[in-house]
Amino acid sequence: MSLTELLTSAQYLTDATGNKKAVVLDLAAWEEILTLLEDVSSEARTERIRVQNEHLRHLLQTVPEDDKGPEWWDEFEQELRQNRVTFPEREII
Repeated sequence: MSLTELLTSAQYLTDATGNKKAVVLDLAAWEEILTLLEDVSSEARTERIRVQNEHLRHLLQTVPEDDKGPEWWDEFEQELRQNRVTFPEREII
């Protein structure tokens, strides 16, 4: 179902003066909206993880191996703490 079809399938409940107060959707439209929201959420989470990974990769590549002393590792650990990467739970088959 397209977004236009979803929007046009909405029915409005109005008060006595005709002001819209609520929206009624059939179950199929509601389930389609939930699926779209889950997809958007998943894509956003994936993009955040990609950006975090790129940032971490950049941090690791910018310092020569022999220059990675205790201060560098402290800074790196702080960066990890401030930008925690979370992974979506996966169903185990």
